Amino acid sequence: MITILLIITAITLIINLFRSNKKYNSNNNNPTKLRGANNIIIANKNTLINKKIYAYIGKNNSTNSLKEGLGIQKWEDGSKFIGYFKNDKSNDYGKFIDNENNFLSGNFIEDKLDGFGIYLYNNGTKYIGEWVNDLQDGIGIEYWKDGSIYKGEFKEGKKNGIGEYIWANGTKYNGEWKNNSLSGYGIYSFSNETKIYFGEWENNMMNGIGELIYNNEGRKYIGYFKDDKKNGFGMFLWKKKFKIYLGFWMNGKQNGIGKYKQKYGIWKNGKLIKWFKNKEEIYQYIEPEFNKFSKYFKKTSNEIKDIFLNDEY
Repeated sequence: MITILLIITAITLIINLFRSNKKYNSNNNNPTKLRGANNIIIANKNTLINKKIYAYIGKNNSTNSLKEGLGIQKWEDGSKFIGYFKNDKSNDYGKFIDNENNFLSGNFIEDKLDGFGIYLYNNGTKYIGEWVNDLQDGIGIEYWKDGSIYKGEFKEGKKNGIGEYIWANGTKYNGEWKNNSLSGYGIYSFSNETKIYFGEWENNMMNGIGELIYNNEGRKYIGYFKDDKKNGFGMFLWKKKFKIYLGFWMNGKQNGIGKYKQKYGIWKNGKLIKWFKNKEEIYQYIEPEFNKFSKYFKKTSNEIKDIFLNDEY
């Protein structure tokens, strides 16, 4: 009971963090190449259901001779179950140990782990938490042999909902998950804390609106992302130099119409092509440029235009 309360408390703190501060840390590794999408699989257990039972020691129903009550069941390969039976199946508390010494204990219903349970893999990987139908389902904690830890929600054996993953190198992600992928709102914290990202994710990549902070350099990007790259409309700030670029990006570089030091111009692949002489000249480019990127906008194109043409930036 204490363990469950600790898990629930940890998840509650994470949720409150998202709703209030929206502060976090990040790491140099691309999240798609990190191991957060892994999940624990119960080794060997399901393959034993149809295998021949070597021996059973325990209680039986006096009427139909089915296993009933406390008992020990062994399979030919050396795997065994120690616990309670009802109607010839494991029901209530029990322990399952396979022939490779992987260990599973908890509450069983009809031969399947259902409720609170612990799975300990022979290499030190383990899961402590809730189960439904032999799958991680509810709140739980995964510990991996390399030191990585996941604390959060599961659905049908996969990370779904709110969770925190801390990699062995110190990289950290707090946020939403969908089918083992970083999806939704999340905070990604690099191990050396040189960069911080908080914002929207899809398929393990930065997708949507977000903020990327370069901690050691006083730089910041606020805007749209596509597949981990600046893409669409965004603002880049050089705090130490008091400079701002406001405009369009493609594949991580300034691309299209933009504004820098109160001057409007055209960029291509990160390089300035020309400055505009007046706002009349700017209006010739604005409409097609905004239409090209409009699919990325969460705001309307007119709202983005108002920000872009505002003389405060």
